[in-house]
Amino acid sequence: MNNVRPYDVNRAILFVLFCLSSLSLGAPLEGLEVLKKSIEQQSTFFSLRMKVKQVKTLPSLRAPVIDSGSLLVLPKKAFRWEMGNPLAQTTIYDGRQIVVLNELKNTGKVLDPEDRKIKPILLMFGMGEGSSFEGFMKLFRVEEVIQEKAVTTFVLRPKKGAMRRGIKQLKVSIERKSYLLSRLTWIQKDDSVVTTFYSRIQTNVKISPDVLKFDVSAYQWE
Repeated sequence: MNNVRPYDVNRAILFVLFCLSSLSLGAPLEGLEVLKKSIEQQSTFFSLRMKVKQVKTLPSLRAPVIDSGSLLVLPKKAFRWEMGNPLAQTTIYDGRQIVVLNELKNTGKVLDPEDRKIKPILLMFGMGEGSSFEGFMKLFRVEEVIQEKAVTTFVLRPKKGAMRRGIKQLKVSIERKSYLLSRLTWIQKDDSVVTTFYSRIQTNVKISPDVLKFDVSAYQWE
């Protein structure tokens, strides 16, 4: 034991640390195939229709705000999102800009696709810079992979500055059987938490050519 040199001890310590770090990195990577298949699958559909339930927990409110509606997606291209019964809000993305229509007040506004309230949805349906698995992984760092009964949940943290300024963390839950999105949660910098549940998902449904249209003159614009 007296013949053991400090150099050899240091090498042994470095080797152990390397092994431990490899194990800690390997654990989350084991589940990434589910995320990869889900993102790649988007390009095989020409349309998706689903029911949506959204729960918002805001620091300024005691009780969560709950809404429900429907979402029609043209993967990698556009979407139409309607919320409320009766209809209260319509959000349309045509591939260039996002239009939010308040159907109760007949007002409308245009948002940048980089808006933190919309960006996670664009990314998860293959629109913008995260449309490929490689592109998505350039935007997010995987912090944890959680295997639940029927879904795999990925806990992600934004890498890039613009997104990091608005979003603290993103949780993506994907059904392992269908590779379809089941739940999306994002935590904003102000600690607001928005969770969207997706259900009754239909793929390759027939859609109207007018699905992205609306009457501009029917709204007052902000």
